[in-house]
Amino acid sequence: MAFLRSTLLAAVALAASPIVLGSAPALAATCLGNNTFGSAASGSGANCGGLGVGDSFSIDVTGFFANLGTLPFNTTPYGVAVVKAAGSSLSFTNIGARVTGVAGGNPFTNQLIAIWNATGDNPFGAVDDYTTIGAAVPPANAFRSVNIDLGTILSGVGSGKATPNLVGLTEVSSFVIEGTLSGGNENGTTVVSFGVGPGGTPTAGSTFGGYFTTVPGPLPLAGAAAAFGWSRTLRRRIKAAKQQPASVG
Repeated sequence: MAFLRSTLLAAVALAASPIVLGSAPALAATCLGNNTFGSAASGSGANCGGLGVGDSFSIDVTGFFANLGTLPFNTTPYGVAVVKAAGSSLSFTNIGARVTGVAGGNPFTNQLIAIWNATGDNPFGAVDDYTTIGAAVPPANAFRSVNIDLGTILSGVGSGKATPNLVGLTEVSSFVIEGTLSGGNENGTTVVSFGVGPGGTPTAGSTFGGYFTTVPGPLPLAGAAAAFGWSRTLRRRIKAAKQQPASVG
């Protein structure tokens, strides 16, 4: 369990019909994930750069499906998860998996698929809130996206795991994890990783994903006003000192 908590979790399911009405939201440039196996503190997968409050993100983890090797596509369990290192508390909204592929013989393009169960799969640490969005989708009664609040200690959560053939998924040509960092306590930087891996267990060379380093936001209004007042006082003192006649020893 400690191993799972110190690295990217992978506990997820691809469950239910992936088709959903509506177009994809506009997102920042997609980060191309890789299978670099790291830790919660250093981040797993590709370094996707900084992430500020209000920023949306997307990580392309299609490489996982292209690198299954001898693992059979239709019976290999895999899962999406979020792991946050100790540091700032962080809030994320609309975390989901946007996929292009074939399910039940029907092609679909750039759609959110139902992967999240009602409570999250083995959440750990300071998971202050886990909220599914919208209605559950049969046959697995899973949800397409979630909101998650993670506390200051090492914490994380994943979706339930299943096999593609559970819902007739026969092809994945694009798989992108997306979401928005909606809040944080601004206590400096914190590393947060997102990824997909086989069998619910992260494995070196098999788990695909990426990580972001959160960046502190602007000063709160009160703090900014205090800093401005202090700066103005300092400038007055410097100006007064320059205007004083120099003493002769």
